[in-house]
Order: sequence, then C-alpha cells, then structure tokens
Amino acid sequence: MLRLLFVVVAGIAFGLTWSLAAEIGRLERRVQTVVLLDAMEDPIVGVARCRIDQWCKPIFDVGSSVEISVRLHWQDTRESGDLKIDCGDGCSFRSGRSRTSFQDQRMFDIFRGEEIGPETLLVLKPATRIGEVFLIIE
Repeated sequence: MLRLLFVVVAGIAFGLTWSLAAEIGRLERRVQTVVLLDAMEDPIVGVARCRIDQWCKPIFDVGSSVEISVRLHWQDTRESGDLKIDCGDGCSFRSGRSRTSFQDQRMFDIFRGEEIGPETLLVLKPATRIGEVFLIIE
C-alpha cells in the first residue's frame, strides 16, 4: 500500500514538474538576432533568453554602436512582439521610428536617421537603407 502511495505521489510530482517545465518554456524563448549592415563585412550576431512581456537585449555591440532589444508577447496561441534598434548615429525601421511591432515577420530593413518626437513631416524624404535585422525565435 505504501509503495502504491509512493508511485501515485511520484507520478503526480513528475506530472507537475513536466507541466511546470512546459509552462516555463512557454514563458521564455531563445531569440537569435543577426544584424547585417551594408557598411560592415561581418554580421553582428547575438543570442538571448527572453522572458515573455519583458525587454531583453540579444545584441549590444559596442564596436558598431548597435543595440537590439526584443519584447515578446503571448496571447492565447499567438506570439507577437516589439523590436527596438539603437544605433550611435541614428537609425530606424521602415516607419521612420526606432521601434516596431511584429507578428509573423522576422526580417526588418534598417534605414538611416530617425524621426524624433510626435511630429510627422508633411514632406516625404527618401529613406536610405543601411542594413537588415533577422530574428529567429525558438
């Protein structure tokens, strides 16, 4: 009888441990990031374990002054996120902002310059593409 009780308790504990590990795995993702700048030969590569709804920095490269931050969201069965880029001399995504949201997209063009403040210019300026950011979320 004691052996049966031990087997039942061990089975429950194993099941709870397994489901807890699955829940932790769902709350944390491995994010690989690659930045390809047209002016540089070598890519900038970074990896981080990112918790859901918290900012993490897979890339903080002092030599090139590039910093990438990622925040992942999880709602029902759908993953989404926010991506921020900070370059020493100013850069942005297609929107002209240094921050963008994403769902299924994993490749982002980087452009020279950044709009500052809430103002939107009435004149469209041509944007100079300077590179790309790639995300791999596991």
